[in-house]
Amino acid sequence: MQSDTSINTGSWKTKLDAYWLGILLGLIIPPVIATLIYLYQYHHINIGLYFAYPSLFSPLLQLGGIGNLGLFFFFQNQNMIKAQRGVIISTILIAVLVLCIKYF
Repeated sequence: MQSDTSINTGSWKTKLDAYWLGILLGLIIPPVIATLIYLYQYHHINIGLYFAYPSLFSPLLQLGGIGNLGLFFFFQNQNMIKAQRGVIISTILIAVLVLCIKYF
């Protein structure tokens, strides 16, 4: 008789298809992409200026949000619906943050 631990409970897609994964990756990817854009394009400007003047930081974060588009389509291709919804939630949160930075 086999033990309960050897029962296959599903594929990796089924195990990782969760809201938390989409939200977590959706909140991590935009700042990483914004940092890469800063390092490549704006490395001559002091990083402190981006936090001192939010009008400089907001466009970088918006460009970083494009990474969520690729993440969304990856999850769609893998048929990971819950993770897709998590990416949408994180994108909305980042959009609210950008709006708050721009207008408040």
